[in-house]
Amino acid sequence: MKKIIASVLAVLTVAGSMSVVPMRKTVSHAVNLNELAKQEHTQTEGKLSKTVSWKLDEDGTLTISGEGSMIPRSKDGLERDYTGYDSYYIFWCDTRIKKVIIEEGITDLSDLFWHCSELESVSLPESLKEIYSTAFYLDCKKLTDINIPEGVEYIGWEAFGASPWFKQKRKENDLVIVNNIMIDILEYLLSHKNDIDKHFDIPDGVKSFSGGMFNWDLSNSYDDFDYKNIESVSVPESVTTLPPLAFCGDNLKEVVLPDTLKKIEYYAFESDSIESVVIPKDVEYIANDAFVKPDENKIDIYVYKDSYAESWAAEHGYEYGIVDEKGRTLAGDANCNGEIEISDAVLIMQSIANPEKYSTYGYDNNRIKFQGAKNGDVSGNDGITNLDAVTIQSYVLNLIDSFD
Repeated sequence: MKKIIASVLAVLTVAGSMSVVPMRKTVSHAVNLNELAKQEHTQTEGKLSKTVSWKLDEDGTLTISGEGSMIPRSKDGLERDYTGYDSYYIFWCDTRIKKVIIEEGITDLSDLFWHCSELESVSLPESLKEIYSTAFYLDCKKLTDINIPEGVEYIGWEAFGASPWFKQKRKENDLVIVNNIMIDILEYLLSHKNDIDKHFDIPDGVKSFSGGMFNWDLSNSYDDFDYKNIESVSVPESVTTLPPLAFCGDNLKEVVLPDTLKKIEYYAFESDSIESVVIPKDVEYIANDAFVKPDENKIDIYVYKDSYAESWAAEHGYEYGIVDEKGRTLAGDANCNGEIEISDAVLIMQSIANPEKYSTYGYDNNRIKFQGAKNGDVSGNDGITNLDAVTIQSYVLNLIDSFD
């Protein structure tokens, strides 16, 4: 898999077994796993944060109890601060742990259980809301029993690593969906390698999905394997919050967001490949670092006039464009090049005459994009038709002076 963001997702080097730990809004910490594995674990109790403590009994049962988040925060709440608490890797490589019980009151599960090779079962509380990326990562080879409470709203990338529990989920379905949270698409990429379209629709009913999953690059693991390459993604109306790291990486070129979207979390658009995005008019929260810094951002951001997104973009120093009331970046601009030309009409006719190649689901690199299809709908709200192509031609030839 391509390295997504070094300070956010795990990066391992085989020679030194050095890891950059995935963290929410934090500085990077490097831990040598080889050295950690050699150390004898003797501590049997401690504190993970001000309100969360833990105890390990002689039978190998680890009980974590308390209230709220198990991650200690700095004063501004943005970074981890372990001063006075056990480190985030306190349980890493601890072969004493056979069972984990997280009691009611705990609201999140952090990346605590790397290389817990003897861990067999995990009991999670109904109070749990988030399971962060790589919670049970690397060598949890005996982990077969996990309950995911209905109240869990987000599960991060590779939360269950290569555990038997996760492998079984992959065998059951090429899209791993737990509690309406889509957490893996690897088997889908492999089993649909012969599909010629480059688009992926997140299934209706999915309420959330793990960030980073659209950045798979199997070329390193499958040298001679032709896997499905996803270049565009549509998010269903059942999703109201874009999760952390939603579209990070450099594979995707286009993302279609639902009108129902309300929130965009941190690093959602940490990408150099996405060309543009239209932020829905009813979005009411965007994390400060949802996009890369303004002077580094390569995504063309479009917003609705007088929307929260417009205020956010202006306040944070991002350049942005305004879409019309129908969500068009430029009415008539079907090829999304910023101009209205005869080529826009030609592309519409190509997408209708040869949809396998030129429609939004087509395989050609010059296919019409979803935003282009919306821009090209100038004669009504019935999708692009040949009438739209004729109307655009008439506009270019100055036979009409406006659309709609």
